[in-house]
Order: sequence, then C-alpha cells, then structure tokens
Amino acid sequence: HKKGLYFLTYFEIDGTHLTQVAHSCKLSETVLRHLVLRVEPALVEPLVAIATGEGGTLSNFADESPTGAPIGAEA
Repeated sequence: HKKGLYFLTYFEIDGTHLTQVAHSCKLSETVLRHLVLRVEPALVEPLVAIATGEGGTLSNFADESPTGAPIGAEA
C-alpha cells in the first residue's frame, strides 16, 4: 500500500525528551509509523528551505562534508 497521509516535521528537542515523543507516537492510533532523524546543523536551513519551496536541491551538498569542506580535503 503506497497511499496514505504523510507528514514531514522539523523540530528541535532536547534528547532527553525524545523517548517521550517516540512513546507518544507508538501509543497514538492515528500514527502507524514514525521515524526521527538527527540532522546535522549545517543542513537544517537548506532542508527547511527545500521543504517550504524556497530552496533548490541538496545536490550541491553531495561533494561537501558537514563542515562545508570538499570531501577528501583536509579541514
């Protein structure tokens, strides 16, 4: 089954509260699955821009490390 209602949500939370969020998702009858990912701080703004339609693509990040240095180059 590929049909359904999907939500993509960006939020910032203290790691100690993350288990409570996961527990609440498991208890909810309306949430069938959930996935929580940690995003590198350097990618937060570009991802939000893409999600809101204000940005391009992440293709320009493919050749860079999270520090912005080209992959394989010394930082």
